[in-house]
Amino acid sequence: MLFQRSLMTMVHESCSLRERHFLWDRLLQIQGSYIPWLCGRDFNGSTEVMKKLGGRPPALSAMSKFMDFILEAGIQSLHFSGSIFTWCNVKEGDRCQCSRLDRVLVDHLWMDIEPKPPKLTSI
Repeated sequence: MLFQRSLMTMVHESCSLRERHFLWDRLLQIQGSYIPWLCGRDFNGSTEVMKKLGGRPPALSAMSKFMDFILEAGIQSLHFSGSIFTWCNVKEGDRCQCSRLDRVLVDHLWMDIEPKPPKLTSI
């Protein structure tokens, strides 16, 4: 269900932590709009070590900062089904890297109106 008055924000986050901080600050300003808010797409960061395969291990400090943003914004991930990974570099063997970078986050106002949102499915 789409709400009469709601906000949907789609992001494609930078790999640069400095640019991510800028985006998070902007999103926190949006979050204060007091209307149901859905924010999603490519956050280019992980919240769990288990959601990355291959390549360098995820930077724990960057993961921590992303989780701090989620907590400060008062948003939560919608349930996700399908493949654990939403991105892969399509290489084989030791060069293969996969991560879950895409997610949809919603605030409590969104959950109050739509307490059982549809499950998101990876293709």
